[in-house]
Amino acid sequence: MGHILRAAGDLQGLIALIAYSDNIGAVVQSREAALVLKEAILRALRRSEAGPFEAGRVTMNAITDGFDFLGYHWRVLNGSVVAVPERRRHHYWTMRFGTDLLQMGFSAQPTSAAQPHTRLRAYANSKWLWGGREAFVADWEQRIAEMIPDGSSDPTEVMAPA
Repeated sequence: MGHILRAAGDLQGLIALIAYSDNIGAVVQSREAALVLKEAILRALRRSEAGPFEAGRVTMNAITDGFDFLGYHWRVLNGSVVAVPERRRHHYWTMRFGTDLLQMGFSAQPTSAAQPHTRLRAYANSKWLWGGREAFVADWEQRIAEMIPDGSSDPTEVMAPA
């Protein structure tokens, strides 16, 4: 797959190439550039010495409309391409996390803040392309500190991607 992705970098109109395992996405300047990239990837997959491979679902969406890919919603904001967690999944995670945090805070048994901190950081680190993750973590670190005050809150522990 590496040779396919390296060759894609030379294509005219490519803004960003997003790849994870066998999922490939791209942000390009025009529909024509998208069609050229799509055909180049399909041709390379068919000719691969490890294959031939078949592409699964192939779709094209306007970045101005935004699209969901690999757990993110990709769109243009202020002239830049941004990736934010898919709204429904992100909303579901925050509701569950908030409910769990409330239960820990009102529990009769003493609770360490280490467990919610670990969960929060794991979630934030899984969304490393999200520009708003540091603010998200800082907000939730404050909530954890208010519900389970033990001094273990450290919002600087959001790690960069490996």
